[in-house]
Amino acid sequence: MKRILLLISLLLAGLAAGAQVLSPRYEQFKEYRNESDTLRMKQMLDNWGEKDSEFYAAWINYCSVMAVETQDPTWLEMGVSWAKNGRDAFPDNDLLLLKQADALFDNEQFQEALPVLEEIEQRGLGDALTWYHLSTIYGLKADLAQSRHYLEKMLQDGDEDFQAFARELLANFDEMERQADSLLFKPDHAAIKTISQTQAFQNLVDRFAACDTTLTREEVAALYYGSAYARDYESVQTQCENIKTMVEEGQISEAKAALKEKLKDYPVSLYLLVSLFNLSEDEDELMSYAWKARNIITVIDNTGRVYDPEHPFQVICVNDEYIVLDQLFEMSEFKSQALVDGPLDKMTFLNANGLEETVYFQVTQPYWERLNSLFGGND
Repeated sequence: MKRILLLISLLLAGLAAGAQVLSPRYEQFKEYRNESDTLRMKQMLDNWGEKDSEFYAAWINYCSVMAVETQDPTWLEMGVSWAKNGRDAFPDNDLLLLKQADALFDNEQFQEALPVLEEIEQRGLGDALTWYHLSTIYGLKADLAQSRHYLEKMLQDGDEDFQAFARELLANFDEMERQADSLLFKPDHAAIKTISQTQAFQNLVDRFAACDTTLTREEVAALYYGSAYARDYESVQTQCENIKTMVEEGQISEAKAALKEKLKDYPVSLYLLVSLFNLSEDEDELMSYAWKARNIITVIDNTGRVYDPEHPFQVICVNDEYIVLDQLFEMSEFKSQALVDGPLDKMTFLNANGLEETVYFQVTQPYWERLNSLFGGND
């Protein structure tokens, strides 16, 4: 991914207009950069003389071009190092602030790039390239509202090339939002509770166990959310502590047998399905567990939107929140959990891009009924 982002960044950098006044020497160096003339660039660097702010900026440019020419990502790391050293030497220099943002972005250090880009915006130095970087980072954070905001700024501030690029991305955003709206699904929990007490519900359980591909999203939703009225799915992981011990002791066959037995009572437990998938080697079993988990996670995914407490992702137990973060959002590091506005769980984590992301979950009513009963509540 680094090469793709860097190529786009270099292309747009050649179009962006700098706000600061640059020396003739640096302007000449930029021409060599735009021509990818690494030989002349290096010659200028070797004969630069005093290490002024433009010297550090020139080295950052050289590293970015060399990364493309050699396809060696260590050049990007070197560019970040030159940017840090330059900012340490000239902390208030606008050019180096801009170049540090470029270097961090190109090296996909997005979380580190974000405050630098925000500082650029606060100083009033932002241009179309800055808005492109910010839009991309917020897009990778799945914060589409902020990403769109900066695309619109890019459309406003950019030249024809930037504007064309922004229009194309905004059109893609519109299509993504239309698709997301068409998939958004609000389960009818009153109806699902009623269905869960009938033979029709058991028929859904049997069809799901057989991996019936004709099951609709609404039927899988009725099965998943309806199951919570019959069983306390929050307790499954605790019930399986002895099975964890089996795995740790190498008793894999015994652990799988115990998990399969438990699955009979908890047929839509994501914890059991994922655990069995991780332990199984039989291809048919793997396909079965993957199909079941994927269908449940797809239903959960359709109930919510990222960063939107008005549309939380609905689950039947807290354990499923963590599984969804792992499987759907590719969580790399969990940061925090907070209960907000009643039954809403605000989960903050780092995604696969190292960016902080926020997701809201709502655990469905059976969980809260059991919890209130346990502690003697009336609501």
